[in-house]
Amino acid sequence: MSNRPAHREACLALLAFAGCGARAVADHPTDAAVADTDSTSDDGGDSASTEGGSDSGQDTVDAGCEQADLVPIGGTLHVEACPTPIACVRVTNLGLFPAMGGMEIAFTDGDPRSEPLVLGSLLTPEAIANKRPLDLCAVLGEESDGRHVWAVVDKTNLVGECNEQDNFLEIGLLECPSDPPR
Repeated sequence: MSNRPAHREACLALLAFAGCGARAVADHPTDAAVADTDSTSDDGGDSASTEGGSDSGQDTVDAGCEQADLVPIGGTLHVEACPTPIACVRVTNLGLFPAMGGMEIAFTDGDPRSEPLVLGSLLTPEAIANKRPLDLCAVLGEESDGRHVWAVVDKTNLVGECNEQDNFLEIGLLECPSDPPR
C-alpha cells in the first residue's frame, strides 16, 4: 500500500514554508538561493531551480512609471511529489505600487507567448508589495511529466503594469523519476 497521499499532504503543508524538498530562498531578490536547472537540490530532495527574469532583459522599472511591475525571478520544479509534481515561482514587484491579490499565476507547457497548455495555476492569496518577493506553488497534473514548464505571472492581465512583457519565466523540463518515492 502506497503512502503517496500522506507524502503529498506533507509536501503541500511545507510549500508555504520552504518548498518541499527545495532549498530555502532569501527574502531579497538578489539573494535568491537558486541554481541552474539541475536534478537535485542541496538538501538531497529532487528539484530543479532557475533564476532570472523574463527574456525581456529588463530588471528595473522606469522611474516615471507609477504602477506595479510583476516579475518572476526564480522557479523550482519538485519531482519528489510525482506523479503530481509541484511547480513554484518567486514573484517580485519592481513597480512603485502594490499589485492586488487574486491574480492568476499559471504554469504552462512551453512559451506563454504561443498560448500553450496550462499545467496548473493558482490565485495570489495577498497583494504583492513594492520590492517584496512572494513565493507561490501549485500542484501540476500527471500529464506534466516530460513537459517544458514556464511560469506566467498575472496571466489574465488583471494588474496594470509598467512592463507587461516581463511576466514569464522559463523554469525547465519536468522529468519525473521512473520510480518516484513512496
